Amino acid sequence: MWAWRLRTRAAGRGVRSMRGMQRREGGPLRPMLTAWTRSHRKALGLAGAAAAAGMAVVWTVIVPDKAAQTSGVQELAIRWGHPVCWALLAVVGVLVALDAPKRTRDGIAITAAACYAAFLAGTLL
Repeated sequence: MWAWRLRTRAAGRGVRSMRGMQRREGGPLRPMLTAWTRSHRKALGLAGAAAAAGMAVVWTVIVPDKAAQTSGVQELAIRWGHPVCWALLAVVGVLVALDAPKRTRDGIAITAAACYAAFLAGTLL
C-alpha cells in the first residue's frame, strides 16, 4: 500500500519511477549540457571523425593473427570488419558536424555496428 502512495505522489512531480525518485526529469545539468553540445556540434563531430579516422588507419595496419588462419568470408570479416566500422563512425562524425538528418546518421551508425558484429563473429568463431 505504501508503495502505491509513493508512486502516485511521485507521478505528480514528474518522477519517472520509484527507483529514480530523487532524480527529476532531466535534472538541472541536462539543459545546459544539451545547449553546449548543440552549440559545439561542428567541433565535436569533427573531433570524433578525426579520432575514428585515426582508429580506422590503425586497424587497417594492425590485423589480428586469426585472419591469416582463416579464409573466405571469415577472413574478410576479421581483416576488414573493424577498420570499416571505424571508417563508418568517422563518416557519422562528419555528418554530425554537417548537421545531416538523424535518420542518415543512424543508418550509417547501425551499419558500423553490423560491421563490428561481423568482426566479432569472425574472431570468435
